[in-house]
Amino acid sequence: MPNRGSFKRVAAPSQRVTNKIMPAVLLIGDPCHPEFAQACWWLRRQTDLTVSSPAEVRDLNVWPTTIVLAQSYPGQISNRQVDAWLRRWPLARCVGLLGSWCEGEMRTGNPWPGVTRIYWHQWSSRLPAFVLPSEDAVPGFPRTLTEDERFLQRPQATCRGGGFLAVVADSYTAYESIEDICTDSGYVTTWLRGDFRGAAHTDAIIWNSGELPTTNFLQLAEIRRKLPTQPLIALLGFPRRHDVARAMAAGADCVVSKPFLTRDLLAPLADLLLLTTSRQAA
Repeated sequence: MPNRGSFKRVAAPSQRVTNKIMPAVLLIGDPCHPEFAQACWWLRRQTDLTVSSPAEVRDLNVWPTTIVLAQSYPGQISNRQVDAWLRRWPLARCVGLLGSWCEGEMRTGNPWPGVTRIYWHQWSSRLPAFVLPSEDAVPGFPRTLTEDERFLQRPQATCRGGGFLAVVADSYTAYESIEDICTDSGYVTTWLRGDFRGAAHTDAIIWNSGELPTTNFLQLAEIRRKLPTQPLIALLGFPRRHDVARAMAAGADCVVSKPFLTRDLLAPLADLLLLTTSRQAA
């Protein structure tokens, strides 16, 4: 497994392939790019993975169920190439695994039509749900279905739990946005700002980075120093690799990138609470 820069100290994600036949995945692009290292490690472990450069795809004799387009910079894979691959494998689902430089492509570039976009800092909660067969998945989704539409077709997709959570946020507005998600999923929350002693009696802590995350890592480290055993999730806006590394070094157990889908937060939260419960029972 890749070294530091990991999004979780626990094995992310918790989903595992239990059947003998693993899904066939074709990854086209650069699997060695540092931002894709963990996603590629997971794909090799959980799928029957074939890796190819764009120029070598025409020589392949494979029938993938999912095509992953790994693009670190805009323009590395053209719309014409994607169109040709989707004509060749019309039943395959297609997802883009994208680097930080691709974040503005939807506004100013030429994004691939009909391809779900997953940025490198979102892979742990989104890529497994896209690649692996799921009991609550609805078969026959078209490739153009949006993430929101796909999520609405999965009534069991939202992780429901229970527990008492501390939310550290600079403003009540920021706290409310997180509280709504947690409350709808069965959690009780409390808002903390400067005094973190109240978090000692909670089941987990969610730390919101605010507007300037690079100036707030000292606060994150202070929380970890005062509460060394509490599960701690850090929320970072469009993080870069060094941001994730600094948050993990400060004591976060998991980093979730903003903006996030409901499951992006709830899935790692459930994983961390389950891990804590298992350790306490051992």
